[in-house]
Amino acid sequence: MRKPLIMLQNYSELVKIKLSLLVWLSSLTGFFLADGRSFHFLLFLSFSLGSLFVIGGANVFNEIIEIKEDAVMSRTSRRPLPSGRMEVAEAFIFGVCLALSGLLILAFTVNLLTGFLASLALVLYVFVYTPSKKIGSWCIAAGAVPGALPAMMGPAAVQDHISPLAWLLFGIVFFWQFPHFFAIAWLSKEDYEKAGFRIFPVPQNERLIAYEILICSCVLVGVSPLLTFTHVTGASYFIGSLILSSLLLIYALRFWLKLSKPLAGQLMRAALVYLPFLFVLMVLDKVGH
Repeated sequence: MRKPLIMLQNYSELVKIKLSLLVWLSSLTGFFLADGRSFHFLLFLSFSLGSLFVIGGANVFNEIIEIKEDAVMSRTSRRPLPSGRMEVAEAFIFGVCLALSGLLILAFTVNLLTGFLASLALVLYVFVYTPSKKIGSWCIAAGAVPGALPAMMGPAAVQDHISPLAWLLFGIVFFWQFPHFFAIAWLSKEDYEKAGFRIFPVPQNERLIAYEILICSCVLVGVSPLLTFTHVTGASYFIGSLILSSLLLIYALRFWLKLSKPLAGQLMRAALVYLPFLFVLMVLDKVGH
């Protein structure tokens, strides 16, 4: 009994289960918001499985590529691959099976547009974002695109075109990733430097990170409530999104005023609360729900 549980733990760590579920939640929220009064259960089931498999597969490939870097960082050294609990070949086969089956499910049981968006997210995440982390801080923008594409996939699965709703959800998740990831990077700055990740600009310009966080948090205050103006959500979401976005902005402003790890930790937790709560508000206050 113990061995299957250990294997399950290894595989869940390999796909970065918490991150995968958060990204998956963005895609499911988009699907629900775009779906009409009659819920399309079979389409939802296919989309759910396909998107989850692709997201998990992308994270597996990311961990395979970054084995050496993960091994020298304290926060990642106990992952299955750098710790030696799993062989690279096993992880690669698992990743291929996940990604390929997910893409096939999306392309042939949902629609080709959703399959294309999933393929684009996979390629950008694995082959652009992952290697760019060792080149420069622009990697955050490179990673924010594939990170936000699953939110766009949800409406595309229902509507079979890229609608204003898809773009709005993409924008919310895209700009949210800057305060979220930069806060994590600040907390793990020494680890990232040991691994050779060039997340930060030269030391004398580190405050540029705080400016980016502040600007993106400001954008969220303006972008998040737009779902109400496009008649996707109601007044309750409008008020709730303003409150959540303003709170995130306050944490970003505090970090901008004084760069410190404690404030980065508070910002990270605020960002982690912000997005799922925003999705819940969207679902609860969907117009016509």
